[in-house]
Amino acid sequence: MTKMLSLIKSKEALTLNNGKYFLLEFGWHVACDFISAIKEYVDAGYTPIVVHFERFPYYALETVREIKKAGALIQINAFSLFAYENPMHTVNAFEMLDNDIVDFIASDIHHYKKFFIKEAYDLIVDKYGDARAKDLFCNNALKVLDIKE
Repeated sequence: MTKMLSLIKSKEALTLNNGKYFLLEFGWHVACDFISAIKEYVDAGYTPIVVHFERFPYYALETVREIKKAGALIQINAFSLFAYENPMHTVNAFEMLDNDIVDFIASDIHHYKKFFIKEAYDLIVDKYGDARAKDLFCNNALKVLDIKE
């Protein structure tokens, strides 16, 4: 992680809106020391947004809680709310939502032809309410980007 941190500090790697937030994806097949990696970024003044952890083969709710406690935010894929690809992704995504540890729902559009944002938004409204849907799809992102609605 040290190389990535140096790239962020030198502005060779992009952050969101040139701020302190950036998207972080861990390796798919080997679990690493997530907490140490996140703390390294947080200690340097950055906030990682861990993306689509619900899809990882080593997913565990307690790990996600530790990631959040270490200072990271969590993003899940809208596509994962529907059991099209792997039903476990859906189970994991709803487990995180039910435990209120998801900060954002977004697309992973580079893999699919459809965004699923509207369908996911409607599903979240039905299951968790309008205010929560607005936070997960809009308000939290505006805060990260430091944009006033």
